[in-house]
Amino acid sequence: MIPSEDNSLSSMWLTKLILKSIFMWPDDYSDTKRKTFYKISMTICLFIQSGLVLNLTQNYHDWEKNLAVVSSMSTIFQTVFKMTALYQNSDHIKFVLMCMCRKFWPHNLDNENSEYIFKQSHSRRMRLMVFLLASGFLFSLGSVISPMFTRDTPFKSDYPFNWRRSPFYELIYLIQVAANGYLINMTVIGFDFLFMDICAALTNQYVLLGSCFERLGTENMQDFYARIRERGCQKWPPKVGGARRFLGICVQHHQLLTQITKVVGHIFNVVAFLQLCSSVVAICVSGFIATKDDVTTSQIATMGSYLIGHLIQLYIYCSVGNELLFQSSTLTNHIFGSNWYNLDSTTTKKDIIFIMKKAQIPAKLNAFKVFPLNFATFIAVVRLSFSSYTLLTSITNK
Repeated sequence: MIPSEDNSLSSMWLTKLILKSIFMWPDDYSDTKRKTFYKISMTICLFIQSGLVLNLTQNYHDWEKNLAVVSSMSTIFQTVFKMTALYQNSDHIKFVLMCMCRKFWPHNLDNENSEYIFKQSHSRRMRLMVFLLASGFLFSLGSVISPMFTRDTPFKSDYPFNWRRSPFYELIYLIQVAANGYLINMTVIGFDFLFMDICAALTNQYVLLGSCFERLGTENMQDFYARIRERGCQKWPPKVGGARRFLGICVQHHQLLTQITKVVGHIFNVVAFLQLCSSVVAICVSGFIATKDDVTTSQIATMGSYLIGHLIQLYIYCSVGNELLFQSSTLTNHIFGSNWYNLDSTTTKKDIIFIMKKAQIPAKLNAFKVFPLNFATFIAVVRLSFSSYTLLTSITNK
């Protein structure tokens, strides 16, 4: 499905590898196998979450322990809703990936300079993905080793039986280690990587579309159209005039990107909202635990890493949405800055007015169809997290 020779999609090999490991890459596994793994995963998450809830109810008077449990519950919660989104939207994800593979323009379509810029962006994205993947596994490794010496579990859970007695403890410990090191990491990181890759590919296509509009009325307009036809991306009836035919492929591609953006919004809008909520809880709780008076060095390291990880995760969601919004909103500037005045046909010039009117509607991804994923939302979430942190601090100090 992913052509490795095209840099626009080659970065998804890591995302594909991660999602294949949890049977959530579309079209690679039967529905029965995917459904079985999903049910097993949800059972494990429910088992761990029930233990956390029981611990929370038994220690309701202890603020510090409760906050540590809440941070663990937030991680399990992320795993549940992200795997559910992957499972329920597998057909939509497959449709998006097929369109990216077969209908997206290649990065070398414009010129060597733009291809170089795309490659640099690809390299930065790959370094970030590898860093996040390695950091996730290192964090999980640290959280599963230390409980072994105190006969505790990686998650601060409790159960209505003597679970510290063998073989119950060993069984629960192995289940939580597998969930923490494999299920949670692969689900959360794989889902975030998929969102980042799809949004980056859409953003690059809007950049290419803007470059295409800029060639309107120039001498190399036909050469650009010929390169698109060679790739088999779009075709336009040969009987249509040159400029009108060129506009036709631009409009076709813009309609395709608009359709895919709507599908992507359908897949990710609820998860993005839950991600924002999870980020508020995680940033607030980890900041509170890391700054309390009797904090230990291990708690500072653990909660500091947890805080930085959630800030990076929040930044990824907001930054890729902001970049997509920005690049799609510049289409009208590219059209107006082209040599449209050199066109001979008055009808084609009138068509450009309608195209500009349509292009004024940018591609926007919203969380829960209300909160736009941009830098303003990132700042708002950080402010809300800090406000919650100060409120929590003032309450506990009384």
